[in-house]
Amino acid sequence: PPRPPRMWRRFDGASSLEMGHHGRGAAAGGAGPRGPSTQHRPRQRQRALAGATAAGSVAASRSGLCWTAALLLAGGRGGSGGSGGVAAQEYVPEAPTVSRRTAGVALQRALDRARAAAHATGGGGSSELSRPASSAEGAADCAALVDSDLQHVASRTSTACYAEARQLYCDKVALAEAAAYRPFLPGSPEERCPGTSAGSGGGARVGEVAVAGQRPSDVKLHLQAPSQASIAFLVLSYDKFSQVRRLVGRLHHPDRGIVLVHLDQKVASRKILADFRQWARLSFGVAGARRVRIFSEFQVHRGGRSMLDVQIRTFELLLQDKHEWDFYINLSDTHYPAEAAAWMGSYLWLHRGTSYARITSTKFYDPTLQGGKDATYDGPRRDDLYIACDRSLAFECDGRLFSLAPSAKYPQVLAGITAASGPEWVVLSRSFVDYMLQGVRNDAMSGSLARSIYEDLASLSIPEETFFQTMLMSSRFCQTVVRHDFLYLDLYNAPWRTSPDSDYPFQSPRVLNATHLPEISRDEPWLVRKIDDAKASSLGLRAALDAGIARRAAQHWVEAADAGALWMQSAVPEGLRAALQSEFASARAGSDGAGAGVEVLSARRWLRPSWLQSQHLTPTVLEVLVDHPCLDVEASAGAWGCRFSGWLRLTEKIAAPERPTFAAQGFLAAALPPVVGLRVGCGWAEAGYEFAGEVSIVPSSCQDLALVAYVNNVGFEGMVIIEWSFGPFSMPARRSGGQIPKGYSMFVDKVSASFSPLQAGRWTVSLEEESSGRSLGRRSFLVYDAEEAIADPSSGPTLAQYTEFFELASGIAAAATSAAAGTAAGPKGDTSDVRKQP
Repeated sequence: PPRPPRMWRRFDGASSLEMGHHGRGAAAGGAGPRGPSTQHRPRQRQRALAGATAAGSVAASRSGLCWTAALLLAGGRGGSGGSGGVAAQEYVPEAPTVSRRTAGVALQRALDRARAAAHATGGGGSSELSRPASSAEGAADCAALVDSDLQHVASRTSTACYAEARQLYCDKVALAEAAAYRPFLPGSPEERCPGTSAGSGGGARVGEVAVAGQRPSDVKLHLQAPSQASIAFLVLSYDKFSQVRRLVGRLHHPDRGIVLVHLDQKVASRKILADFRQWARLSFGVAGARRVRIFSEFQVHRGGRSMLDVQIRTFELLLQDKHEWDFYINLSDTHYPAEAAAWMGSYLWLHRGTSYARITSTKFYDPTLQGGKDATYDGPRRDDLYIACDRSLAFECDGRLFSLAPSAKYPQVLAGITAASGPEWVVLSRSFVDYMLQGVRNDAMSGSLARSIYEDLASLSIPEETFFQTMLMSSRFCQTVVRHDFLYLDLYNAPWRTSPDSDYPFQSPRVLNATHLPEISRDEPWLVRKIDDAKASSLGLRAALDAGIARRAAQHWVEAADAGALWMQSAVPEGLRAALQSEFASARAGSDGAGAGVEVLSARRWLRPSWLQSQHLTPTVLEVLVDHPCLDVEASAGAWGCRFSGWLRLTEKIAAPERPTFAAQGFLAAALPPVVGLRVGCGWAEAGYEFAGEVSIVPSSCQDLALVAYVNNVGFEGMVIIEWSFGPFSMPARRSGGQIPKGYSMFVDKVSASFSPLQAGRWTVSLEEESSGRSLGRRSFLVYDAEEAIADPSSGPTLAQYTEFFELASGIAAAATSAAAGTAAGPKGDTSDVRKQP
């Protein structure tokens, strides 16, 4: 949680979330590599909130969109009762040395006047921001009280900073008084989350279009080979420069993505900046260094506005950069990768347009968490949607972070907003970043949702832990967020720290060491925190992580080595053999009238790693060894010829939707397609999540034909109709379907063996949502007669058809030979392995 209450209690019982909503989602497939349940790890669990669920232990009331506890804990601040019979341990964090006796008086008086005015007039139903008649009185009142309220600031800052603090405080007091009388509803209806209205959180079904009242749009799929998403990383660095360089070296890719490093202005001199940039050029070369950008523009304070502003500035730099990127991930200088970049990229490629952020609670405001592991999730908290209520006015200046009204909580001033909080470490889609930046920076969008939320939260403490979560839950992009992160850290009994430069305490995760490795191996996060090179205990863990990353990277289908257990000998598909023979024969006949000569010697398949979770889509990758003379060789002495010999790699294309950008499609980019990938093949292996037989182009003898549909991880659910048809007139062959529960990562439809042999020709399989009738996607595949293809290769599939359904790359070398001597001579052929090139 971003900030503890004045007093809290630690529950010594079982984890309250162990068997909750997320456990069910994880068992069904979940959202991340191991499902959302990874966010509640034993070492991360605070085990906060003592007390039983007995009636009266917590009295909660709803004020607008923020749940506040009338009695936070029995026996806590403002209470006098016991702890409900549960053994508890009290912990009181060190309070900042700020006088609270007179602070916030003007703010409290303004709220009292607004409540009195609203009561006298029956409240204001308008959504426009307007001040009560007593606004002039309020301004005079604040001017008279501001010096008394802010005396704890005046004594510790410069005259210029204090003048800014006075102005900010009175502006916020006036806004709070006006909003308490008549809240402001920001943004247009097209911006807000579907179903959201003033005073309600609302929500939308996954994949709905942005225009209200319109029928959900059909999903169009295109065949494309799975690739890797490009990631833009931001590393926020204070002074761990050698550690940052190592981290950048692990994140940098010469052909994909970009890494930005912000060096804190408090420590980054011109020489340090120049040294960092020189290091990037020497480490990655001139071309590679263009994907590493070092800058220093902010004095960053944890919990202050600067933590948010440095990221807004990063968005500007990224959107101006010529390098392509699909996702934004922010890191500190104590993060370290625990997963190979190739697997991160291929997972995110499948889920382009999705954003990932933990929407956690300040836990101390969630009554359901007191019920232990058997707590039920009914009512507003059913979907683990916790609300951020800790709103403290903050001001940052002169290298310090001040609490302007320590004894008062700043009220909600915006209506129709789902206030949310969580850790600042997020994974954001480019479309969402583009949308946020346009709203915050575009002067023409002064009343936009993004600008309004930014101006509200930037003047509060810890905006970096509320802005992204609130924007995701309140905007049209509420349809694209997965409440999950990919981070492992240890917050169990982690200390709370204070700083002379900040009025706010903060909790710092424990430094990780080798004892954390079993939990990291079990949870399989992408990143871990904190790693500290200055501690020998961290170095062993870092070495183990590096070894694991290297091992897993080598098992990715793009990086897979030629030998070892990553490949399995396989039969050559007769359709592919016929296509190659027909293609080479046609080419030779066109030049000299002769045919024949190609030999398909053997084939092998890439093996999907057994440790890979079901959420990872991996294509079928097949390599065939081909040998063929490329020219007719005359018997006369001195004639030249050559032979082609080498591997031909075929990577399966899947049917996947195109992902529009926000700049091109506006809010239409915010609607994720329910189905993100369709595959068809023979011999689906339930345990291994892969096809054992041929895919996309299958023999008519296939007795276990199956469709595998991958679902977006935002949470699609509903009744799906599946139709199989064949031929140019789409003759129906099979109709099936069923209910897809929320939380599943895929579903499989198997065709009965009674359909074998299948009708040769082009087939189509389509998905339709029963409730709306919209198409969720359709794709084609080919069926061929293997016996006919063996007898007459020209009757089988063509190489052009294999190119339609597979991405082809070759590692074929041409060797020149002398016909007379039968030995290699003349120009040398290219023997380099170019299988990664089309």
